[in-house]
Amino acid sequence: MNEYTIYDKDKCLQQIQEQIQNKKKILFERKQYLENNIKENRYLKIVQNKYLTYNNSIVEDYNNLIYGLNILNEYINEIITKGDLSKKDIVNKQNERQKILDEINSIQNKLNILKKY
Repeated sequence: MNEYTIYDKDKCLQQIQEQIQNKKKILFERKQYLENNIKENRYLKIVQNKYLTYNNSIVEDYNNLIYGLNILNEYINEIITKGDLSKKDIVNKQNERQKILDEINSIQNKLNILKKY
């Protein structure tokens, strides 16, 4: 028969209480860690949403700029084909048109990069 003395029982009980306290402490620390992560994740989500809004705004601005440059390009094409221009003026307009097309291409490349993110 295993008879435990009061001292043995008290010692065992004390060990169990220490284990319970340690577990409580660990659980409390984990709870704090999770609460902090949730707060940080909320802030990260807010930052991400603001970034996406800003990014979408830039994409919209670039699209509007491309639209405007295309209208300008069409207008220059009309002037070249329908206008009564000297050869020098035609060359100047073609150079302007090429600058516009280069700018459209440059903006389109920037848009492609932005759309990746």
